[in-house]
Amino acid sequence: MAEMLAIVTPDLTRLSARQGGTFPTEAVARKIDGRAPLLAHGGEMPIFGPFLETDQNVALPLASGQPMMTGLPLANVVVYLESIQVE
Repeated sequence: MAEMLAIVTPDLTRLSARQGGTFPTEAVARKIDGRAPLLAHGGEMPIFGPFLETDQNVALPLASGQPMMTGLPLANVVVYLESIQVE
């Protein structure tokens, strides 16, 4: 299946390594919830933001020191991806 993709699938365990050792929290969250569109397979992908929204919001710390308020389900996905980073 991977050979059929129009764009090479990134190794999600190396996001930090590709950013000089800093996990790109905001960019990851924006790609997942659809605020930063990602084209693949030659067209638009579904926007998953509404499925990740909830009344319970949490603050994700950004590298800048500013918090990013987001729903708990999205925060859980972002924190998981950060937890699987390798050097």
